[in-house]
Amino acid sequence: GAYMVDLCIVMGVTYLLAKSQGWPFVSPALMLLNFITDQHWPFFGVYLIYFVLTEWLFGASVGKFIMGLSVVMDGGERISLWSAVVRIVSPVYLRVTSASARACSDVRSPSGSVMPAMT
Repeated sequence: GAYMVDLCIVMGVTYLLAKSQGWPFVSPALMLLNFITDQHWPFFGVYLIYFVLTEWLFGASVGKFIMGLSVVMDGGERISLWSAVVRIVSPVYLRVTSASARACSDVRSPSGSVMPAMT
């Protein structure tokens, strides 16, 4: 619910930004196939700025606000800028590093198929 609303906003802003700057717009489906390229940085930039600023300044993104949700610290006070940054960046970082680790740990078998490396 809330995340889908927010992703639609991020994708719309990214599309308009890419169109106005002459950058290529990469669809989310293509991003899943090749996660880290220069073409994806406009999306990630908008994503990070949108979520960090809305959750820090307003306590909720647009999607969370529509769904009646808010982001607060343990004591119920508003989150700090640093908390918002860590909250948003850490899952993205974990996805990128785990995708990179999987790509680096795959090895080719003699038949040419990709197999996970033995650890």
